[in-house]
Amino acid sequence: MNSSLDRQMKIVIIYLGSSEGLGEYTCEIAKGLSKNCTIIAYLSKRNPLLYKWESIGITIRLFDTYNGFKSLALSFLTQNKIKKVATALNRDAPNLIFDTMPSPWQRSIKNKLSPDIPWTAIIHDPIPHPDRWKLLVKINETFNPIKADALIGISKYSASLISNIHPKPSLIESKHGAYKFITNVNKDEIANYHATNNNKFIFIGRIEAYKGVEILISAFEQAKKEKPDIELTIVGRGPLDKTAKETLLNNQGKLLNEWVSDEIMLSELDNHGVMVLPYLSATQSGPASIALARGIPCIATNVGALPEQIQNGKNGLIIEPNNIKHLSEAMLNLASNPSAVAKMSREAFKLAETEYSWDVIANKLFLDFETIIVKTKGTYG
Repeated sequence: MNSSLDRQMKIVIIYLGSSEGLGEYTCEIAKGLSKNCTIIAYLSKRNPLLYKWESIGITIRLFDTYNGFKSLALSFLTQNKIKKVATALNRDAPNLIFDTMPSPWQRSIKNKLSPDIPWTAIIHDPIPHPDRWKLLVKINETFNPIKADALIGISKYSASLISNIHPKPSLIESKHGAYKFITNVNKDEIANYHATNNNKFIFIGRIEAYKGVEILISAFEQAKKEKPDIELTIVGRGPLDKTAKETLLNNQGKLLNEWVSDEIMLSELDNHGVMVLPYLSATQSGPASIALARGIPCIATNVGALPEQIQNGKNGLIIEPNNIKHLSEAMLNLASNPSAVAKMSREAFKLAETEYSWDVIANKLFLDFETIIVKTKGTYG
């Protein structure tokens, strides 16, 4: 890595959305890739993490995007905003475009580019989540499909799905790195701290039916009958069944059913011993990536890529989905076994620093990009 030839490679990393989670991924992977080649970031002016981007030391280009369906529809009618992005790309003439979350503009932009610039794009959820956005996602996929030279899955699970659903483009298998690290801390002390709080369980993230929060609350109620000192905190906005909410509160559970800042979310997280991911379906999980970075053991269900991020018996426990009894037993297991929680915490830190390290992920991705460039153009520089 870092040879003079490598430095000649120029990649535009493009993320025109405003989600903080996807923004975190894009920022971290850009930082890792910038150690291997020249990176130019194309971002929305509405990106909430612009202050973090400024610290990376790369070229940043900001664009007016859209905010809601009306402004999106108008942008397609006038084409002005789309043309500005395409014009900038043709002027920068990168060796490759890395799109971390294809926007509805993606196909229109690519159609305006020189055909010898390969476009790579992450497909975060090859099968849309059964949530409030599923219908809109399916409509967009049907009438405005992604046009890319290579597709990227950020887990083995998603890469496998992509290869079946989109067999024509090249496929790159990658990972979602651990993020929101604790800095300047003694990891053994943190592991021991989680062990002393092994009776405290937490769920973080937007509440959706497919995330199994109601199953978790029922399991908590069952576990608490056997071990009354077990605690559960739910942090996240979204609809929660009235009966489940009453069950949680009647059993002295804590509910922050609202948007909370990173500072509050991480403070809550660090004051608990175990994260629970009781999902009924999933691809890869942002909260699981946070748990790795902060050394928090997890109980997760055997769906999607969760068993890749949470390795059974290593940094957590894997159980079958939609099973109140198994989840309750797993909670009781860890609540009665502080030494196991401490060991899992240390293993989470190790995974975050090795296979889920951004530098490790970026180095592999860089080599994959070299292959795509050579395949498309023959060389670069």
